[in-house]
Amino acid sequence: MEVQEYWLFDPKGEWIAEQLLGYRLRGDQYEPITDGRSVPLKLRLQADENLIGFYQEETGEKLLAPDELVEALQVETKARQDAETQLEEERQRAEQERQRAEQERQRAEQAEAQVQALMAQLQAMGVDGDQKKKNNLFAPTQNIRCRFFVFSDLRTIELWLTSGLRPTMPLII
Repeated sequence: MEVQEYWLFDPKGEWIAEQLLGYRLRGDQYEPITDGRSVPLKLRLQADENLIGFYQEETGEKLLAPDELVEALQVETKARQDAETQLEEERQRAEQERQRAEQERQRAEQAEAQVQALMAQLQAMGVDGDQKKKNNLFAPTQNIRCRFFVFSDLRTIELWLTSGLRPTMPLII
């Protein structure tokens, strides 16, 4: 079996000026390889500082040396871990937002229920809720004094109902 090609590499360029020189068997003679292509390896070879660089012929992509491969894997692993961390943080923020929205919905439902209960109490006392909404004024029909608290959007609405007075402020329910 004959060697199809062989390469000489002198990283310092002391004996081979080009640093890398290849020979290919043609018939029974070895001829210099001028294009840097290794036919059996299907790679292009090139002197890269103190190492031989191997490049894929089809894409020109460099095959990584062991140290470069370790570094590339570390960079890729860190990038993947960072992406996973960011994804988890986003998932947690979305869950917190969902919980906040659910709490707000529950507060709104409680506030609506309180408003309905207050409306029922007002109607039981003889105050017409439809009249209030229409005129946006409160005119008591009997002698009433009571205090209600309604919580909505973290604001407290305090209502004083006093008989005999005609408030000029709108009644907010």
